[in-house]
Amino acid sequence: MNTNPPPELAAPLEELRRRIRRMQSVRGIAVLVTASIGGLLVLMALDHLFAPRASSVRVLLLAGWLAAVCAVGWRWLVQPLRSRISLVRLARWLETRHPELEERISTCLELSAEGRESSRALLEDLRVSAQADLQGLDPSFEVSAKPVRWALGTAAVLGGVLLLLLTVYPREVGRLLVRAVAPFSDSGNAGAVRFVIEPGDLEVLAGDGIRIAIRYSDPDAAEWVRVREVEGQGRIEEPLPVRGVEEGQSRCEYHLSGAKRSFRYAARVG
Repeated sequence: MNTNPPPELAAPLEELRRRIRRMQSVRGIAVLVTASIGGLLVLMALDHLFAPRASSVRVLLLAGWLAAVCAVGWRWLVQPLRSRISLVRLARWLETRHPELEERISTCLELSAEGRESSRALLEDLRVSAQADLQGLDPSFEVSAKPVRWALGTAAVLGGVLLLLLTVYPREVGRLLVRAVAPFSDSGNAGAVRFVIEPGDLEVLAGDGIRIAIRYSDPDAAEWVRVREVEGQGRIEEPLPVRGVEEGQSRCEYHLSGAKRSFRYAARVG
């Protein structure tokens, strides 16, 4: 006896199963995108509010974000797609939604799969009835796209927020984005875009003088902190008073009469 399900029953159920898989995939991807962008916005907001922070803290936050994204991807994308949807299971799910089907579809599929020499007349009657039940099956009605639209809408909103922020504040948000995904980056925080530091990288002979000019786009900045990281001697911090205001920018200068060793420097205010 042929143990394959009747084609006239398998075809509409296969179409329903494809619809379910498609909705699961789209919803899972949308939820994953939502979690990724939402978590990224949270990391950027924390950096904007509480910077400067140690790199170790930023690493922990990045690890937490990645772990959350992986968990969401496993829960909403991998697990649903790994779950097996047999035709019998699909028929039973359909029959719970439509009690008037009276389990004719699942019974016909089970009898066909068992391969027993049951009454051919009974099986044929069940097959005809089940085929009639499935004739009006509409996969788009049985599997609503509403949850998928909600997931896509949420992802689109968060993506739009990020794109809008990048458009309105490209330099600030760009720095926050880099600092969120690259915790060991020495890029300054969002406020660093208001700095102009000259000459930047500089190489001089030992004993030569160094002059560093720093401007900040806030005429009310009262005091700066110069952070100098000397090789082998750790960090040195000292305040630099504002020398004046030029074109709405506070200005101060740092002078080193004779350079003896290499160092890195950064300016911080507030």
